[in-house]
Amino acid sequence: MRRDYAVTLAGQVSQAVASLIAVVVLARLLPPAQFGVAVLLTMAVTIAGIAVAAGAQAAVLVTSARRPAARPEIAGVNLALTAVVLAVAIPVALVASQPFATALSREANGSMVFVTAIRIVPTVYIGLVTASLTGAGRIGMAALLGLAGAAFSTLMPLGAWIAADRLLGALIGALVGNVATMAIGALLSRRGLGFASPRHATLWRELWSIGAPLHLGTVAYWLLLRADAFILNAIVGGAEVGIYALALTLTERVSLVTSPLYNATAWRISGPDPAAALRTCLLIVQVMIAVGVAACVGAIVVGPFVVDLLAGPAYAAAAGLMPILVVGAALLPVWSALGLFLVSHQDGVWLTTVVQITVAVAAIAGYLVGIRAAGMIGAAVVSTLAYASLAVIALAAVRSRHAFSLARLIPTPASVRTMLAPADPRD
Repeated sequence: MRRDYAVTLAGQVSQAVASLIAVVVLARLLPPAQFGVAVLLTMAVTIAGIAVAAGAQAAVLVTSARRPAARPEIAGVNLALTAVVLAVAIPVALVASQPFATALSREANGSMVFVTAIRIVPTVYIGLVTASLTGAGRIGMAALLGLAGAAFSTLMPLGAWIAADRLLGALIGALVGNVATMAIGALLSRRGLGFASPRHATLWRELWSIGAPLHLGTVAYWLLLRADAFILNAIVGGAEVGIYALALTLTERVSLVTSPLYNATAWRISGPDPAAALRTCLLIVQVMIAVGVAACVGAIVVGPFVVDLLAGPAYAAAAGLMPILVVGAALLPVWSALGLFLVSHQDGVWLTTVVQITVAVAAIAGYLVGIRAAGMIGAAVVSTLAYASLAVIALAAVRSRHAFSLARLIPTPASVRTMLAPADPRD
């Protein structure tokens, strides 16, 4: 595990640097209101991609881990699903772009939304390939694809810099970057998975049985992740959306630790040995608790300086949101890891679906109340409480079948050494 984590961490460090540069430059080029629109449209791409292929991503990850012989056909499934998305996305974008732009913000127009809608196609393919490579244990290739995506994300601020309409230029640059990343993903998929036409009905049935129930839950999960920004935009709007979006973006840099940890261990958690999978999950929880505490303290101490340095005084209010939001960002991988354990070892497909839908509905209600009562602070508090609820529910569900002491969740020097020690060639 340490070797997988080290490989993924190296990729994530590079990704974090590239994506942070892109965000900082874009925030400097755009006023807060336009920056908020750019972030909202990017979030919309993510949510739409998840709404289209969330269950498929989970299914190919689990099946790639369980059935190595099926990996070439899974690569074919990824391509077939992307072709379907392409056939649907263009006519829908032509019809819906202008109404969506009108509803979103006066800073947006139909051309911006159309360009953004086309980004859904490469986004779906990139997500499917990343999940397949992760499930297959091709950790280095998955990290390389993420690195390519982060490098090409710099085309977004580049587009803003060279275009007369900076917001539209940023969105066109983002589309070009997504298409370039998709091409890299196709090459990595061919090398890491192979390719075969997905003709066997048993494979489709297996993917359906895993993906269909998970699809609903994963869509609810991503709505939960991004509903705060959209509801804040609907109720408050203006510069506050851009400020909140910057705080979200900066606090999600905690994924520098959390994402490689999950990516490096997903294939182990979904593997055949439940005891080893549980040990891995508990290690993740320990590390995330330590990361959450450290990140919260760091946000309090250096948050104002970081926001002023990176984005300027117009975004100063983002510093007050970061200590709240960063705790939730650190807790998210706890749900991801334990949820994957529940699906793989406790037949928890429908359980995770119901939990995610329930928490998402409760969180949306909370946002409607909290934002009206306390604005951006209300959104941040409800967001973190929702993520904490997912983690607590997942822990309770796992303990109902695999009893363990809660003391095993407390970070220890041994857990830190496990993550930081040099890679063991046998690991």
